[in-house]
Amino acid sequence: MNDPVPAVGTWLTLVLRGYYQYYGVPRNRPAMQAFRTEVRRCWKRMLGRRSQKGYITWARMIRLADHWLPYPRIIHPYPSSRDRLT
Repeated sequence: MNDPVPAVGTWLTLVLRGYYQYYGVPRNRPAMQAFRTEVRRCWKRMLGRRSQKGYITWARMIRLADHWLPYPRIIHPYPSSRDRLT
């Protein structure tokens, strides 16, 4: 909560990349996008609790998320195409 934004952003990038690598199967993009949205929402809440003023606009949060949080992408192929590769 008290770490600088770049440190938290770097850590969240690694978390999301690992999540996408594990769950990046075909037809799972909506669930991965929902996870990214939830991470963004929780990060905004934590940034808002760092001071007494405690307000971060959604415009700033979207800029931070676009900079630090990668978008989901499908990593693993369909099983039928994977079988043809071997």
